[in-house]
Amino acid sequence: MGNALISNAGSTHVNLGVSCTTGTVGFDHKYCTVGGGYRNRARGPNSVIAGGLRNVASGWESAICGGDSNVAIGNYTFIGGGNNCIAESTFATVGGGQDSRALNVYATVGGGGGCEASGWVATVAGGYGCKATGMVSTIAGGYFNEATDSFTFVGGGAHNMARGAYSVIAGGGSMDIADSNAALGDYAVIGGGWANIASGERATICGGVGNEASGYNSSIAGGSVNIASGILSFVGGGSNNFADSCWATVGGGFFNTADSAYTTIAGGSNNKAYGSYSTVGGGWANYANGEYAFIGGGFDNNTSNISSTIAGGNNNITSGRVGTIGGGYGNTASGDHATIAGGWSNIASDTCATISGGRYNRASGKYSVIAGGGGGSLADSNAALGDYSTVPGGRRNIASGNYSLACGYKALALDTSTFVWSDGIGTGDSSYWDCTFNIFSTNGTRIQSSNSTYGLFVDNINGGGDGIQVWADVSAGTN
Repeated sequence: MGNALISNAGSTHVNLGVSCTTGTVGFDHKYCTVGGGYRNRARGPNSVIAGGLRNVASGWESAICGGDSNVAIGNYTFIGGGNNCIAESTFATVGGGQDSRALNVYATVGGGGGCEASGWVATVAGGYGCKATGMVSTIAGGYFNEATDSFTFVGGGAHNMARGAYSVIAGGGSMDIADSNAALGDYAVIGGGWANIASGERATICGGVGNEASGYNSSIAGGSVNIASGILSFVGGGSNNFADSCWATVGGGFFNTADSAYTTIAGGSNNKAYGSYSTVGGGWANYANGEYAFIGGGFDNNTSNISSTIAGGNNNITSGRVGTIGGGYGNTASGDHATIAGGWSNIASDTCATISGGRYNRASGKYSVIAGGGGGSLADSNAALGDYSTVPGGRRNIASGNYSLACGYKALALDTSTFVWSDGIGTGDSSYWDCTFNIFSTNGTRIQSSNSTYGLFVDNINGGGDGIQVWADVSAGTN
């Protein structure tokens, strides 16, 4: 079968193939070349087909090296080889592969199968079924990846979709399109993993499974089913964590929620930080609800007012402003600036009330203090009820007078500025009037001194009565 040289200046053509054609009917195209092969057609001026089968070079200075059924339509296009490839627009390039398409100006497909570069200056290096449709979009390889907006990039993997302008997916994805990665926001980045979605502008997901970064500049480092929806929010890892507000952070763990501005949860499980600037270090089911509130860890602790703190423990509550609980169980600091260091079921309910420890103790006066003590039930507890009242410890002691102190067992300091010490033998030894010092001792009171002048010196500075009076029951013996 003969070759056909179609031109008024056929001497400018070279046709060394079999059943090959150079030139185009009705046009005086020159310098068309077919180096070999079968049924190749070099139709454009200065077009070249080196060899192969059924290839067509119809664009000006288009070139095909070889392969089968390839078509170089655009001017200055190039196809290296492969099968059924098309270089359609000016300066389009196809290196090879099968069913590859370079359809826009300066578009490039390196190889692979079924790949398409239809955006201006779009590039698909290889892979299968990949499509770079955005302007200056790039796909390095992989399976059915898409780069659909301007300056997008997909490195590899399967079924990944870079759809936001300047978005990047390095790899990952899945053979199931439902589990693909999607960078939907402008400048969004996904490093890898599968079923991740970066929909916020400048959002980043490094990896993991089923994560979603929808907030502006939000980030997720890894883990599974985490959501960063706030502006500049961050989730480090773990599972089912939520950073839902601006600058919210969850380091890791499980089912944690940072739901207000500048909140932080380092880890743990089922923790919630709802107050602005609040922090939960870890533990389980802790709730930091007040602004600037802090919970270090533990279980089922709750801070509900501004700048309140719980270091740890279980089932503790700070509801007063700037309240503090160090640890323990079931403690409540409801007064402003109230403090409970630890213990069990203690309550500090007024301003600056303090309980160091013990059990079932109640400090309900302003600036009241209980150092410790208490007992196994509410009836055995100590109570500092007066303002500035104090119970150093013991059991069933009550300091209800302002500036009073009750210590020992069953001591009742009921009046202002009174001191009561009781051994608890009676039903309740109490003060009788203000500004008194009361000691209730069944076996007597001993005061020993090494002073050579006085064993006991009592000075009545008012001078209106005795310095000291002693009442004694003489029926028991000589006194």
